[in-house]
Amino acid sequence: MKIIDNISLEMNLERARVSALDNFKPTYNRAKSRNIFYCYIAQYCVFFLKRNSICRISNYPLPAPVLFVFRFLAIHPFTDGNGRLGRALFILALLQNGYEHWKSLVPFIAIDRHIEQNRPLYYSVLHKCSEGKFHQNPEKYEIEPLIWFFVKIIGSALDDIPVYRKRFVNSQKLSETALNVLNCFKEKPENRLNVGYIIKTTGIPSRTIQYALKTLVEKEFLQRLGQGRGTRYQLVF
Repeated sequence: MKIIDNISLEMNLERARVSALDNFKPTYNRAKSRNIFYCYIAQYCVFFLKRNSICRISNYPLPAPVLFVFRFLAIHPFTDGNGRLGRALFILALLQNGYEHWKSLVPFIAIDRHIEQNRPLYYSVLHKCSEGKFHQNPEKYEIEPLIWFFVKIIGSALDDIPVYRKRFVNSQKLSETALNVLNCFKEKPENRLNVGYIIKTTGIPSRTIQYALKTLVEKEFLQRLGQGRGTRYQLVF
């Protein structure tokens, strides 16, 4: 705490600057003084400890985690990965706030996936909350738009539960070969794979793989893209 207090003496010398958004993408710049930047991070760590306690006793189980994650995004401490880490912190805050319903629901819904699907709106809402300006006092942020955004996202994620239930039931009926083929895609979920790659990876004969792929497409685990030799398969999210 003494280190944090010493660094805090320099905070009034300079504020963090925020550049204009480019296509709704927040591009926050670090403060010129390294000590000031580290001070923001140190204060956020203290804020994390306090917010963790607040989340546990809050009568508003969503606004507290939203404020928590938005303050992290406003600091934007890293050159890459701030969004992914921010979403992970949001989920962590939901799980730790003492609200029993979150504990039973959050581990089973794909909040991160729905944020990615609504990325332009997500960036637009972040900009609306801050108007592109960094504030040392988090109370100056207007986080209500972000709260409503997360309400929508959580609602959409809850709507997916019947889909996941159906997929789980279908997965129990897959053959060992089909499961081996499906695992190839889980290792590279963003890639579009062809039959040749799957043969090389699994050592399973081509005809057997073709049958497994047909089953996986019918059961909506995979999607088929293209025709003939250009056919590729990709995991359905």
